[in-house]
Amino acid sequence: MKACKVDEEQLAAWIDGATGTIQYLGPAITQRLAHKILAAEKRTGEQSHVVIQLDDEMDRRGYGQTVGIRTLHDDGANIQHRDGLRIAAFTAPGIGVVWSPIAERVDPIDRISVNGIWMEGPELRELRRWMGRMMGVQGPEQSATQDPSSDTAQSAGLEQGAIPREEASVGTNQHATGGSWSETVDQRLVPAEPEAHLRAVNERKIKEVENHLEEHPPRDFKEEKEAEVYQGYVGFVEIHVTGASLSGVTTLAIPKELTELGLEADLRERLSERMRIDLSGSVDLGVREVNALVDAFRKLFTKQMGPPLGRIYKKSDWPYMQSKWSEIGNLVDSANERIKNSMHAAVEKIIWDAAKDWAKAIHENPSIKNGTYTDAKIHKLLMDQWDRKQRATEVRLQLFAKDLTWATLNNRQVRKKIEEAYPELRETGLYKSRRAWSS
Repeated sequence: MKACKVDEEQLAAWIDGATGTIQYLGPAITQRLAHKILAAEKRTGEQSHVVIQLDDEMDRRGYGQTVGIRTLHDDGANIQHRDGLRIAAFTAPGIGVVWSPIAERVDPIDRISVNGIWMEGPELRELRRWMGRMMGVQGPEQSATQDPSSDTAQSAGLEQGAIPREEASVGTNQHATGGSWSETVDQRLVPAEPEAHLRAVNERKIKEVENHLEEHPPRDFKEEKEAEVYQGYVGFVEIHVTGASLSGVTTLAIPKELTELGLEADLRERLSERMRIDLSGSVDLGVREVNALVDAFRKLFTKQMGPPLGRIYKKSDWPYMQSKWSEIGNLVDSANERIKNSMHAAVEKIIWDAAKDWAKAIHENPSIKNGTYTDAKIHKLLMDQWDRKQRATEVRLQLFAKDLTWATLNNRQVRKKIEEAYPELRETGLYKSRRAWSS
């Protein structure tokens, strides 16, 4: 045996050269091959046997054409249907080949170099027996051992059930190719061969498939997949810095537990239901060093193109950009820790002062009998309220990179702007591209 490429041209040559009975097994058949099989029957006087899967999906994927089946059927050829075929084989006198059929509406045949195996000698005889089983014209194989000069079983001792199960785990295959050799086969690893369930191809079924194809015509996915694949040398970049200058003044809503105590009017005016917290004098809320580094990063690695392009970068700089951005991120982490610690200390002092005022007001208010509101309890109520308050308390950095679309890269005005920003791209272009199938 030897490897080979099997396509319509090669099959046509084999059919033209056939001198006797042709057997064809596969998911589908083209109209061209159908005509050649009919011509071979007239030439040789021998009826051929064709087994396919009559299904509009076989036509949609490009394994063959329903019109080929129609051609054979209308001429009275011996054609049958078998479900689930995804293997193909062909025999004629002196010719035997088995191959993996190509879905040519999905994959172009010109990309295939090897998809079949050509059989000779004992392998060809074994292929004929296998074809018989697949095409329903011979019973199940009785032996894994075949004599080189005969299609019959060499030893009845290997017939099914002839030896005990525990002894049947090992068999011997013998092949003659100028000599003989044997190889041990663990029969437990031999897969079961599916039985051949064949049905006649009739007019009703062919018409049903033809109607499906007419209602929803096949598409050539091969051409749709043959797209231009490109890799741009530049891309969009977005840089976001949030909280680089945190608000110095905020307010805190006083818990209802305190505001509903029934304070007198003058006390309610003095103790507002919202407490103003001014951190500007005690916490450095501006991360000036971070802002300076981010600005330098923008200038060093990116170019502002203005609307609608925005900011772009060279992809060749991306690894270095990531390392520098990571360094800025480390600085932000330490800055956030400092902000958190200093802010907590400042807020706690302000709330302690407020808690003392509230405790004093409650203590001095004769209308409030409940004396459990100490400055410590009020401090805890206010701190819990602060912890629940949603506000920016840290600096965050975000760096997003996105590809420019094919249309953008090929826009003349956009290309001119980018080449002005990166003159070296005038020589290389903004991208490299190739056809998807050329990989």
